[in-house]
Amino acid sequence: MANSSTPRRWFTGIISIFFCMSAAFAQNSKMKTIEIPKFGLKINLPKEAVKQKETDSTVQYFFEIFDTGGKNIGTGMFNAYPYYANWEEESLIKTFRQNIQSAKVGNSCEILSTEKIVRKGFYRLIIIKSIYKFKDKDFTVRREDYVYKGCAGVAHYYFTIPSYNCYVTEYERGLLTHNYFHWYFPTVTDNNLNITFSMPNGVFTSSQRADKKGIALRSCIPDYRSEIDIYKPDVSGTTLSAIAQAHFAKIKKSTVGTYNWNTYQPANVKNSYVVQSYNTKINGTEFLVHEYVFQTKGVTLAATVKSTCGDADQCGPHFLPEVEKMLETVTLREPKKVTTDDDLDDYFGF
Repeated sequence: MANSSTPRRWFTGIISIFFCMSAAFAQNSKMKTIEIPKFGLKINLPKEAVKQKETDSTVQYFFEIFDTGGKNIGTGMFNAYPYYANWEEESLIKTFRQNIQSAKVGNSCEILSTEKIVRKGFYRLIIIKSIYKFKDKDFTVRREDYVYKGCAGVAHYYFTIPSYNCYVTEYERGLLTHNYFHWYFPTVTDNNLNITFSMPNGVFTSSQRADKKGIALRSCIPDYRSEIDIYKPDVSGTTLSAIAQAHFAKIKKSTVGTYNWNTYQPANVKNSYVVQSYNTKINGTEFLVHEYVFQTKGVTLAATVKSTCGDADQCGPHFLPEVEKMLETVTLREPKKVTTDDDLDDYFGF
């Protein structure tokens, strides 16, 4: 388990960096997609980005940007630390704030704000904004740190914005850090349901349901109460609609206090879905529940998604589409192929 001093050691020696992009860099033509399958990472960075380091527990990219006259107008860095989930949140924030203040930039440093949100219902995002001041009062350097803390690691965008020759907007920085970052477990396997799927390496961890009939996705963030379950519906039927109808009827009969039932149309329609939503109170907390019944390779599965307005972004427009992206990846496991001598001959080219 990492202690509170561990992050400080990791960041020792990282110098203050200047990151200033024109609006053009927010366009795909100026970006490149970087995939790191062993970590489940997929990110977009400016084409100038160069890999500085990649080990079993760290990856780092650095980029340096020049204007048309060859003047250096900024640099930036992306760091990811998979497998280091033991950082306590407050200790993590304290370490980053200390690192910001200890950077040798300007004559003084002021932390402006620290914000903790859940991005799209899946990623814990910490945003720290600060400013470096100089003796020349007309020149300052603003700094923004975007830290994604997941159940199994930390990813960090770090850039500063000088007060001269800089055209990047807050929207464009948000575009980079929010929309161009994906951190998924490439393959989660469940032997009970005989399925595989991909899921965000964010606020949820997967485990077997208490009834051993499916998968339970539960938050690693204290007091984050939204839940996702994937399981086989315990009803019969010859068609998807018939199974869904029986499944919904069983829920209505067995679940006390449901109300406001509605038909819901999923955003993603690759698989065949039938979905109903309803409201209920659990231990005094209002939840919005979506019950999915869907098919993959002819097998019918169900998913229950419980969300509450008490959790950031849970009642917004992003959470359910992200859930549905995950459900789109659910597929039956392929049976393991039995290796024969003939197979080995083919593999080695004999």
